[in-house]
Amino acid sequence: MSAATDWIHTVHDQLAATSDVTGDVLSVTARLQHVNELAGLMPEGHALVEACVRAAAMVSEDFDISDQHSLLDGVVVMRTMWQQLQADLIASQQSLSDTVQRWNDFEEQYHTLDKWLLNVEESVKRKISISDMDEIEPLVKSYEVSTVYSTFDLLPMTESGSKL
Repeated sequence: MSAATDWIHTVHDQLAATSDVTGDVLSVTARLQHVNELAGLMPEGHALVEACVRAAAMVSEDFDISDQHSLLDGVVVMRTMWQQLQADLIASQQSLSDTVQRWNDFEEQYHTLDKWLLNVEESVKRKISISDMDEIEPLVKSYEVSTVYSTFDLLPMTESGSKL
């Protein structure tokens, strides 16, 4: 029973250490891979638990009633730990998998948006440089400011339109 319980604790501790869903897609994917590797070890743990249950059933026949209850209570606790480990493993796999999927969806949407922005930018550049240039150029020239003024240009005009 001790070996089975230790195995469950060890795997549960490893699972707890790798179940975090924060971080970039590469770190979350690495944690998901590790959790999947832990899932691959579950048959080994199941075999330990079942061997313990069989051994406890055989050994308990030689014990008095109070010792039988104590042993069977230990088996119940171990089985509860095993079931919790299975539930936590499934929840962790699902959570990490969902997070990786959200990252993939985000990256796909990001690339779609980036492509759309590039296409809009190209379209705007083409329209300005090709079709509207003849219309835009006079407007630009009309707003240009000459930086060179002569003193004559700054003098007030008389009523006749001549400079003072």
